[in-house]
Amino acid sequence: MKGYYAFWRYDLFPYVLGGTITKMREDGCVGTVEYGSYFNPVKILPVDAGKELHKKIEALARERADALKKFNADWDKALAKLIKIK
Repeated sequence: MKGYYAFWRYDLFPYVLGGTITKMREDGCVGTVEYGSYFNPVKILPVDAGKELHKKIEALARERADALKKFNADWDKALAKLIKIK
């Protein structure tokens, strides 16, 4: 099944992983180039569209990580000020 890209659920943000499909079982689960296991896809796209969506998901995950880093730093500063830690 070359030419298709699948996404499946994952338990950490962004809650999906994806990869280029290499095989599909009768139960609909897919194998990919990037991972050695089979997964139950939640979305299948042509490979180019899938890779583009994956890039956007990765950018969103980086943006979230940066926002969380700033959020945590702000709270750390507030706590340090409250208890007078330098």
